[in-house]
Amino acid sequence: MKTPASRSGLLALLFLLGLSLAVSVQAEIYKWTDDNGKTHYTATPPPDPEKGKNIKEDIDMAAGSSSKTSNTNQANTDTTNTERNAQNNSQERKVENNKNQRRTREAFCDSQQATLADLQANEVVRWSESNEEAARILSEKERQNKISQIEKTMTKACEDFKNRSRAH
Repeated sequence: MKTPASRSGLLALLFLLGLSLAVSVQAEIYKWTDDNGKTHYTATPPPDPEKGKNIKEDIDMAAGSSSKTSNTNQANTDTTNTERNAQNNSQERKVENNKNQRRTREAFCDSQQATLADLQANEVVRWSESNEEAARILSEKERQNKISQIEKTMTKACEDFKNRSRAH
């Protein structure tokens, strides 16, 4: 007749045996997405190793049996923090680029406004298309064409800019 102590010893032995089998049957499992957007789970690495992720540790963590130590967890935390910092830096760069674009657009619009005011206020205007070209006096028709061109440019580039600037 078996006693409760021998029964619990047998159960403990079976438990340890099962646990050792579970540990020895570990395999690497990869999750990757192909060019068509389909997700694959395989025991072999994907054709492009950059696209694959070994999810064995994720599975172990979900099962509550991670083999990684606290050092590895710290490394993961450091990696996550680095990724977050990179994302924050990327967002900061985008914000700074938007500010620079806004300043550039504002300077352009101010310049166009000043040029338009000069063209409208003066009947005789000296004009050069570039810094290398010698200035010449515009005819009345040329002056009116320049006024029209600048007004169109300002309508396209500056009105939209002013409306967006007011919204921010």
